[in-house]
Amino acid sequence: AECSVYVSQNVHALGIGGLLYEALQRAPKAQNIVDINACIACGDDEYLNDASVRFHERMGFRFIGRFERCAYKFGRWYDMAWMQKPIGEHLQNQPAMRPFARFRDEICASAGIKI
Repeated sequence: AECSVYVSQNVHALGIGGLLYEALQRAPKAQNIVDINACIACGDDEYLNDASVRFHERMGFRFIGRFERCAYKFGRWYDMAWMQKPIGEHLQNQPAMRPFARFRDEICASAGIKI
């Protein structure tokens, strides 16, 4: 499953991104998804740097590949890095993916979210 977390620049380095990713991993893991992937725009200019790649490395992601000049934003072209993190075991007879709707309340309650 591909996942993304965006945190406002004025609250970077407060641990919010890490908390969001920890919470975000609960649902795919409960769905029998065994890997999460992140697609990260890469550049070194006034808009982008390698902070997101470093953050994902700290969160346990590893670099998988890079697509060149495939992301267009801020009026320019950027590369995209793909990173992957295992969150479950790759089994020979992998259980089927569980739809989120079947256990939404359970996941939300474990995260302290009232519906």
